Amino acid sequence: MYSTERPWKRPRPAIKTPDLPILSYREDIVKAVRQHRVVVLVGETGSGKTTQVPRFLYEENVSNRPGSISITQPRRIAAISVANRVASELGCEVGGLVGFHVRFSNCTSSETRIKYMTDGMLVRESAAGGLRSGIRGSSIVILDEAHERSIHTDVLLGLVKKALDQDDPPGLRVVVMSATIHAAPFVNFFGSKEVKLIQVPGRQHAVQVFYTPSPEPDVLEAALVAVLQLHVSRPPGDVLVFLPGQDDIDNLHRLLEEKQEMLAKERQENPDKKVAQQGDFYNGVNLWPTFQQVQNLLIRPIYSSLPFDQQELVFQQTPPGCRKIVLATNIAETSITISGIRYVIDTGLMKLKMSHPQTGVQMLRTVPTSQASALQRAGRAGREAPGEVFRLYVESEFDKLLAQTPAEILRVDMASVYMDLKALGISKIVDFPLVDRPPREALEKAAHFLCRIGALDTKDELTDLGRKLSMMPLDPLYAYCLNMSFEFDCTAEILSIIAMLSADAPIFATSKQRAQTKAFEHEDGDHLSLLSAFNQWKKHQHQKVFASQNGLNHAALEKAVTIRKQLKDVLHQAWGATQISSCGGPKNWATVRRCLLKGLFTQSARRDEVNQNSYRTFLSRQEAKLHPTSVLHRRQLPPPCVIYNELVITAKSYLRVVTEVDPAWLPELCPRFFCTS
Repeated sequence: MYSTERPWKRPRPAIKTPDLPILSYREDIVKAVRQHRVVVLVGETGSGKTTQVPRFLYEENVSNRPGSISITQPRRIAAISVANRVASELGCEVGGLVGFHVRFSNCTSSETRIKYMTDGMLVRESAAGGLRSGIRGSSIVILDEAHERSIHTDVLLGLVKKALDQDDPPGLRVVVMSATIHAAPFVNFFGSKEVKLIQVPGRQHAVQVFYTPSPEPDVLEAALVAVLQLHVSRPPGDVLVFLPGQDDIDNLHRLLEEKQEMLAKERQENPDKKVAQQGDFYNGVNLWPTFQQVQNLLIRPIYSSLPFDQQELVFQQTPPGCRKIVLATNIAETSITISGIRYVIDTGLMKLKMSHPQTGVQMLRTVPTSQASALQRAGRAGREAPGEVFRLYVESEFDKLLAQTPAEILRVDMASVYMDLKALGISKIVDFPLVDRPPREALEKAAHFLCRIGALDTKDELTDLGRKLSMMPLDPLYAYCLNMSFEFDCTAEILSIIAMLSADAPIFATSKQRAQTKAFEHEDGDHLSLLSAFNQWKKHQHQKVFASQNGLNHAALEKAVTIRKQLKDVLHQAWGATQISSCGGPKNWATVRRCLLKGLFTQSARRDEVNQNSYRTFLSRQEAKLHPTSVLHRRQLPPPCVIYNELVITAKSYLRVVTEVDPAWLPELCPRFFCTS
């Protein structure tokens, strides 16, 4: 039996804990976790399960084994924001009793007992091994937002099931928390005799739902009109707009700013004049200008690749006289809570990452949401008061939506997960327990790719190189590219490029800001442009001013520095690299391009002989154009051969983050895969 004595003092709460529905279920939850190895907790959005359940279990000293209570989230912004909230409630600093661990940011210490983390980070900690890391270092594992079925959540479900079956670690308790009532897959997965199911109602106020009378041909325009009509016709209250992706958010942001300038000018010229009468967009009722309490729009975007300091702005209280308009992807469905929201505008669309099981082509497709997602989005309007939801599609379309969004493991590339499972000692991936099994073709594709880069041998076993790559918190392809950099003596440059690719939008993407960044554009492509921007910013004495004057994202560049340092530490500690070599400056950057080609050879494409503005990828034979944001896009004649960071398929197919390579290098550097003919 492990000692249950705790050497630390429990701090008194610094802020008042909200009156949440979950509080009345405290005894039931604590009792269930004590008596059952697995508890499935269904708590509707707003019930308080994410912040309060870990506190219950910690304060009641539920587990009889040492280790932290590990709580996973599908997204890093959720892990960080919830950790901050719980730390505030407990009156401690983040990194003490309460901490978080996300990719490239570890804010924990030996005192941390409530540890919020991304699900991918718990998988990586478990793969790294050790008694004090991952699942083996946890007293209780809480898998939150399990209904989202992220690929790493599904892997963790399999890992904890194996841990429970083997009783390793002994005394482990598992709590699976879901915001939807579809808990049957989790109960069946662990076995109904093993599981205690608890359902907690949410604190949901009445929400009115409106639909468009006819289909909208342009959802962006429809969203713009809906925001403006809400702004002038509804009482004070903030608006949450769900859009498919970053491009849609940026476009609507720009349109709203233009409209705001027009409204401000109109008010200035005619301070006593009301806005012209117009019919209501949804039900024909004339509601136009009845409220003048809120005159200004405060527009706040949030999406996963937005720098964290800008993501945090959505949580700030709305100033008097303003109405906050939050433009969000499905990140705001369940993972985060934004106070003040009274109105939701739902385009009914989302972007899903998909991988073709035969070709392995990664696609980012705009698709209709599921019914579960639509209900979650609507629930955001009723968290604090009665609200209204405006769905920009006809009512009959709701019944045609899928009940649930397909699990990520059924639709994405499996290479990274395959390698993680191998690093965890899983010999037969096909026998690993999963709630939903991915297509066999996807597993074969992943194994074939890992064999190509030498991470697996012909017996499907992890090689020394594979074990080395699995230590790096990167996609296997980029870990492989970093490994290749030692051969070309340009590790310093590749570290900087990968750090920039891993940071959040280091170079702004609007046309105005792109005009500012021309000083950093390298004629050979985007990877070297990122390297150039990083180096020039790093050397400047007044970095923040320099970034502002040159269209760079200072916060993201600072993050790139942190990421680079962490990757460098892994090179020293895990890979045993004693020196980080450099090729010697821009005059030798052809060496960097050669290294990128050898490392990213699976991401190469040749210009189409017939259509000179298109490319065809070497491996999948997929046709695509250069993305408009690429430096190479502005060339009159695109280069004959390129390597690219990703292939994105939306309305069209694009190669993003592209760099020119010499076609003669293909057979020279990769003779196994490219012939000389």
